[in-house]
Amino acid sequence: KKVKGSIIVFTDDDCIIDKNWLKQIYKSFQNHKYIAAVFGRVLPYQPQKHQSLVCPCTFVKEKQRIISQPCRHWREIGFGNNMAFRKEIFNKMGDFKEWLGPGNLGLAAEDAEFCYRLLLKGYKILYNPKALIYHNRWLKKESDEWKRQIRSYACGGLAAYGFYAFQGKKLAKEVVREHLKVTFWYVYLQIKKGIK
Repeated sequence: KKVKGSIIVFTDDDCIIDKNWLKQIYKSFQNHKYIAAVFGRVLPYQPQKHQSLVCPCTFVKEKQRIISQPCRHWREIGFGNNMAFRKEIFNKMGDFKEWLGPGNLGLAAEDAEFCYRLLLKGYKILYNPKALIYHNRWLKKESDEWKRQIRSYACGGLAAYGFYAFQGKKLAKEVVREHLKVTFWYVYLQIKKGIK
């Protein structure tokens, strides 16, 4: 709400930006006057030094494209660690739903919900792979921290898409079904593992 500029850009505290990152975001908005948001590519930082670990929230698609229909954000758009919006969009659409963010009920999905809301209202999002950042968070697979991270993504997805599933949105219903299947399967495997 305090931003004075016309573009609001987001990344995370565990990310390293490419030297041309802001330039690419600015050019994207200049060259595509009709888009509401820009998302970019997220690569793991120095993967050769972390070969036994996993870096979450990376998005490696190389082809630029315009997204104009509601979709699964983790397949088509990207993540909140590399996103930018025209400030006027928040004035028209309202803010992020904070109950979806870290430390709240949803744990992690305020970015996904906001994108879904934009697309439902007919706005367009540009994915620009040249708007590049590196994610420098590494987790040991199957560690407690890794499991907590996966659970938070699942909770966030269920909360964000569940909100729209209750409104009868077809894609949201499909996503909720998929998340529930994965969640129940994970719980089943953990119970089975515990019995052994």
